[in-house]
Amino acid sequence: MGECFKGWRRKIGCVTLVMACLLLGVWIRGFAIEDVFRLGKGQGITTQGKVLHTFSTSSRNGFVWIKEAAAQQPIVWRAGWRSHPTAESLSFDPENYVGSDFLDWRWQFCGFDFGRHHSRNGDRLSYSRISYLSLVLPLTLLSVCLILSTAPKRESDQIPNIDSN
Repeated sequence: MGECFKGWRRKIGCVTLVMACLLLGVWIRGFAIEDVFRLGKGQGITTQGKVLHTFSTSSRNGFVWIKEAAAQQPIVWRAGWRSHPTAESLSFDPENYVGSDFLDWRWQFCGFDFGRHHSRNGDRLSYSRISYLSLVLPLTLLSVCLILSTAPKRESDQIPNIDSN
């Protein structure tokens, strides 16, 4: 069994496979439960210039990081971790997000979605969304390549031929 883990490729391949399995577990959990984590202390209403960070994970939305900055309108928030059934969660669509009237920029490609919006009153919304498939599939393929690959033979590893006539 010890020979199976000789070499750095197989060790890193096993680590990436564990990471892919953990992400797959979070992805499967997201079909039933959405987890939301808000940074900060306590709960209440934001003041002007305060920035809120929200991290959300569900199968519908993938990993979502939202940064909201209130300029005039206060934002009601509660810090900490909470989970609720995915059926109760809304699909994160930045174009229909409350308070985002104008699109500053947006980039979408292969399950990645990044952008920034602002409203008439100066509120700003920045977001990053990454789908699970765009993380799990490359990690799985990388781990398979690393685990199944063999190290190239070096000349010093080859046994010289002594019977040369």
